[in-house]
Amino acid sequence: MTGSLPQCGRCRVTLDPDGTCWHCSRDDASKQLDVWPEQPPAVHYAPEPEHADSPETIVVATRRLPDEFWEARPLLKQIRQAAWATMTHPDAVLAAVLARSAGMVPHGVKFDSGRGPSGSMNLFACLLAGSGIGKSEASRAASELVKVPHPLGTLDGKADFEVFRDGVGVGTGEGLAEVFMGSKERDTGRVHKGGPLKGDPIMEKVRAQVRHNAYFYVDEGETLTKLMRDRQGAILGATLRTAWVGGTLGQANARDETTRMVPNGDYSMGLLVGFQPEVAAGLLSDVGPGTPQRFLWIGAQDTEMPEEDHEWPGPVDLPRWPKQGVVTFPPEIRQALRAQTRQKHLGEIEVDPLDSHEPLMRCKLAALLCLLDGRMHVDREDWRLSGLIWATSCAIRDSLLRFQQRQADEEAERQLERKTREARAVTAAGLQASAAVERVAGRLKAFAEDESLTLGEARRKLAGRDRPLFDAAVEHAVKQRWVWLDDNLLTAL
Repeated sequence: MTGSLPQCGRCRVTLDPDGTCWHCSRDDASKQLDVWPEQPPAVHYAPEPEHADSPETIVVATRRLPDEFWEARPLLKQIRQAAWATMTHPDAVLAAVLARSAGMVPHGVKFDSGRGPSGSMNLFACLLAGSGIGKSEASRAASELVKVPHPLGTLDGKADFEVFRDGVGVGTGEGLAEVFMGSKERDTGRVHKGGPLKGDPIMEKVRAQVRHNAYFYVDEGETLTKLMRDRQGAILGATLRTAWVGGTLGQANARDETTRMVPNGDYSMGLLVGFQPEVAAGLLSDVGPGTPQRFLWIGAQDTEMPEEDHEWPGPVDLPRWPKQGVVTFPPEIRQALRAQTRQKHLGEIEVDPLDSHEPLMRCKLAALLCLLDGRMHVDREDWRLSGLIWATSCAIRDSLLRFQQRQADEEAERQLERKTREARAVTAAGLQASAAVERVAGRLKAFAEDESLTLGEARRKLAGRDRPLFDAAVEHAVKQRWVWLDDNLLTAL
């Protein structure tokens, strides 16, 4: 793909148009997580075009996972094959598989990367492409490819909606918690004193958490960002940030029917959002609170789609996961993560705000890849593959930021041109008005030279089209010392 394009002498990544290597220029904190330096992420990209016909080409076309990623494991080959068979982008189908799998992982399964055995698998991803390009198709392909495991699904691999909400939309922050809620019967501590149920406990229905797994899909991300930004009192952004780390969702209200409490670590969820590049700014602008840092950024427009047909690879059965357990990490990764965190606290390194969640994101990805491979211990390949996904996500995100900056610069230039045109028009109108006032003032001077006259008499002598300029013309004539105004009488000087 790269042809004869110039490459970095150190990591062999194709250079950007300005001659820089985006990979090597990443900050030291990011580099420290490549704990096996003899195998650096081999991501090769063509440089961005200086000019493109569409934002999708700028953002998506040159940023994708390399062939070596897809050849690493049979499951990854199947995902790519499924994408080719459905004419979708392999990267997008992978993102959908990962997000949906995160929603199907038993909530009792966590990971331990050195911060304790409570790491959440919850994963969010954005798919970037223009309207009608294939974002929804990628999510659909992932759902058809991966069967829902027992006990979340039926015998034919479809979701049992009562226990796994598969592909539901996102409305409000309260609604996100509501997906896990329902009704349960609770023992009141009293018994029936008579009738056929005599002696049996008296039960009552109460609202409670009734499920632990959900996969959310939002076809158009602009709807999501509008909810985050426009709805008065919206808590959606804060809820998403909490959900990503598996924190407690919902709130306890005075009335039972409006109480929603989903305890910390008691749920698994994945979220996939489709975005058109030109409207993704709504999410990227939420850097301060930390929302875009919690998303993978993946392209959904495949500019290298094969011409030939490909057969559907058949459905994939997920490994049988334990109901509870901890995915562990090798010592070298734990040490690298600890060293980076310590350096942050000591102020020895600075991390770009958009990269602030890189360690946790890579841990989530590595743990999910490990689980999908049927294991509970992350190995060096899991970590390397997670690095390739992260690097590709960063490249797309950074490319999107540059594109949006170009859009902002172009809009600023258009606004400047508009204001310049308006100023010139105002100036021209002012000059034209000044010339008219000068002409009428000359007429008043001529009147006064013939004879002194009152202001009323002078106004009546003017033509109808000149009378609106009378006051300004009198003031101008006086300033020019052409006439003298004394007690409402104009006299020539």
